[in-house]
Amino acid sequence: MSRASEAIFELGRRLGLGELAFEPPEALSLDVAGVGRLSFEAAFGDDLLASLAWPPPPYDRETLPAALELCAPDRRHPRPLKASLFKDDVVLSVLLPESEIAAPELERVMLWLLSLRENLLKR
Repeated sequence: MSRASEAIFELGRRLGLGELAFEPPEALSLDVAGVGRLSFEAAFGDDLLASLAWPPPPYDRETLPAALELCAPDRRHPRPLKASLFKDDVVLSVLLPESEIAAPELERVMLWLLSLRENLLKR
């Protein structure tokens, strides 16, 4: 079992979701009611891409520019953040190097992405 697979399995236990596991091709997506889709994907070798995608409110033209602004280097986040638009969803993503992949770090990243989304929608 890879380090990422072990971390995903342990994350499921920590969150009370049972035994989470990657589906081929090494990806896991969780639909969070009222929030969006939280995903973990194997990327660039042994690294892991964590992302949160959600549809912006109807007629909202400010969420994506605000999300992109969050990614500016002067924001000094705990790790580099990327924002994009995919099929009308706003997506925030973070790349975790293989050496940092562990269930507690996945949980921290997940909570961080959720808090960023909440702050974006509060503006």
